[in-house]
Amino acid sequence: MTFQIPEWDWEVIQLGNCGSPIETEAGWLVLTHAVGPMRTYSISAVLLDLDDPTKMIAALKEPLLTASAEEQDGYVPNVVYTCGALAHGDISSFPTASPITGSTSRPPASLRC
Repeated sequence: MTFQIPEWDWEVIQLGNCGSPIETEAGWLVLTHAVGPMRTYSISAVLLDLDDPTKMIAALKEPLLTASAEEQDGYVPNVVYTCGALAHGDISSFPTASPITGSTSRPPASLRC
């Protein structure tokens, strides 16, 4: 079943989920990965209805994370990725990796649990 199609230039080549959805009071938080022009990877998020996850409540218009300037070179350039997330209280964090670094990031307030 398709519930999201590429809408923004940063997700035009490929779009998929990153790990399992996280149940929150507001809905199912789903991290997504996308590939845009020049094979530049991004991580973003969508929020799905708790009772009917085929209904999208919200989607970010900008990615949460993209490769920084120093991460644009390496074995696989322009890549950031994650395989899931962790929700604790009202904070969702997700481990990420790139050709060079790893980091932890926090979604914007509109997508906090």
